[in-house]
Amino acid sequence: MITNVVEGQRNRKAPSKAADFNKRISVILLGLILHQAYYLGFVHTKIHESTTDHEKLVKSRTRPTSDQQESERPMKRGHRPEVYEQQKRSSFLAKPSMPPKPPPPKQKLLPKRLITIFGAESSGTTFLSTALGVATGAFAAEGKWQPVPLSSTWKFEKGVDRRVMSDDGEWEIQHISLPWGWNCATHETLDIVEALIPEECSRNEYYPQYTLRKGDGILFKNKGRPPNTPPPTHPDFTLEEKRILDMCQNEVHIRNNNGTWSCGAKCGSGAYDGFALYPKRFSVNISSHIDWYVSRGVDITAILSVRDRNIHMKGKMAHCRNEALREKEEDLALQLMDEALDRYGKRRSNGDKERAIVVSYEGLMGMKEAYLFELYHQLGINSRYAPEFKDGNAKYVTKQKGLQESDAIKISKTTELGESIVQMPTKDLLPRRLISVIGLQSSGVKFLSNVLAVATGTIPDGRNLVAPASVQSDVVEWEVQSFRLPSRCRCKSDEELNEWRVVEAYVPSGNDGFSPDRDRFIVNITSHIEWYLSRGVDITVVVSMRDRTISTAAKAQYCCLDESTPKEDEVALAFIKDAIKRYGIQSASENSDSVRVIPVSYEAMMELKDTYLFELYHQLGINSTYAPAFKDANGKYVTDIKKEDLKKETPRRRPTNGKKVVGARSKEVLSKMV
Repeated sequence: MITNVVEGQRNRKAPSKAADFNKRISVILLGLILHQAYYLGFVHTKIHESTTDHEKLVKSRTRPTSDQQESERPMKRGHRPEVYEQQKRSSFLAKPSMPPKPPPPKQKLLPKRLITIFGAESSGTTFLSTALGVATGAFAAEGKWQPVPLSSTWKFEKGVDRRVMSDDGEWEIQHISLPWGWNCATHETLDIVEALIPEECSRNEYYPQYTLRKGDGILFKNKGRPPNTPPPTHPDFTLEEKRILDMCQNEVHIRNNNGTWSCGAKCGSGAYDGFALYPKRFSVNISSHIDWYVSRGVDITAILSVRDRNIHMKGKMAHCRNEALREKEEDLALQLMDEALDRYGKRRSNGDKERAIVVSYEGLMGMKEAYLFELYHQLGINSRYAPEFKDGNAKYVTKQKGLQESDAIKISKTTELGESIVQMPTKDLLPRRLISVIGLQSSGVKFLSNVLAVATGTIPDGRNLVAPASVQSDVVEWEVQSFRLPSRCRCKSDEELNEWRVVEAYVPSGNDGFSPDRDRFIVNITSHIEWYLSRGVDITVVVSMRDRTISTAAKAQYCCLDESTPKEDEVALAFIKDAIKRYGIQSASENSDSVRVIPVSYEAMMELKDTYLFELYHQLGINSTYAPAFKDANGKYVTDIKKEDLKKETPRRRPTNGKKVVGARSKEVLSKMV
């Protein structure tokens, strides 16, 4: 009996003990969770405070550091604002908190300095826009909370999605693909607008009662279908919207039925007079875009971003699945860029500022900061910010054997590779003007050197200048050299070519014991320039840039690649980058000298053709209209590209069928497009 009572008491206490145990475990787990949350919050606060302190310290500096003084000196023709490299945060904990309140109302809508990045869809415009946004100080390297116009909301962006303006209104970076907007469809036309105006003055043609972002969002949500009801005749604008509308009319000069000023797109009417109404998918006429801002006193430069067509068209498929329309949009984008370069490039500037600059995506991925810093200088940006360069082309290219970059290779270490500086005897008669065409093997050196040799009159059309080689004109006015870095191929079957030597200059001669036909060598481009300058020769080095993975794949067809291939390519690139730094655009401006190193994009030449080539002629002082047959050799190296899909060599024509110019002020804009 007693045993049964005790047993019953134990059974009653068991659930109580289990409940107590579970309660203790819950309390412990809750404590751990609260402790971890407190720790993460503490770390986040400390990181944010330390970063803020760092940025305050950077802003308090009045002079650049010693290693920045060399490259960040003011331009001789005008001072450029100093912008220091921003500190990158390393984890998601460093994401800044959302600002507690909206920014103060804008007092001006137009910036002092505007850079607009144009390019066909998937051509690298986002990468370049973000880099320029950080370099100008208008965007943070780790991302930025962007205020949504005419609202109290914010949007965090990792890259410059549309546009960004510095707090002081000094800089604005615009990002616009050609075309921009909703996905294309079979029935769509090719809409062209005159300009991309300030966002506060822009509205969607279907939803003008809302901001452009909200109107576009509703349109996207409805999968591109317009609303069933027209916009309200008397919208309920807030006081801030009315103030902005007044600024659009008076500062930006947007008015319906105004013969002097244009709206940039379709002019709003009635209650929407002062807004520009944009279609759901459109391209921007780059030339009229430049005119639009120049007429309003804005210092504008258009960047024409070019990427290999065979590659970026694969990315464009996500935006436009209609193959026929996709090709028409691509051709239209090239036409708009071609016209802008012809009108506002260096050749047509006539002493005015160069307002259309071609930038090669492949050049950025190959030359990296050396190429980017030259662009900064052209744009008047004083910065040493270098983003992380991730080549998006490589995954599309077949035969990637032998390409593994080694960033540790520097010029100072080339002595470990058996450097042997050789000064070769000169010819009896040096030219007055020398053009040396160089580049990595299979980077388009042969094509470019032949074109320049014909344009200068040194060889007749149809003759090939096979590198390494040199040819002079009859009157010794011009000489065109052609050599690759390194020259000739490495093959295990030919032991005498397994080693190469660094030479001071390429000076071919038949009596010097040095035979470029037999020996394998690489030229130090900087000393090559200095060698000729010391002898009174006006020399320019033209660097042929081609997609790195494609050039390696092409090289593999006739060269034996091995583990040394990436190393020697990195040494060659190090020599090229050093020459750009010493004799490129920035150095020439600071030393009042001629630009002696000019990078040229193979892909841009295949896309923009004679317009791009004539810009090069102008820079070299060549008076010629010679244009070769442009046959793109990149397509066969891109995966999933059929032969019938490769770009055919046909004259570029401006399409007129199914194209509509939106917001054209008069026949002037139309005449430019047809």
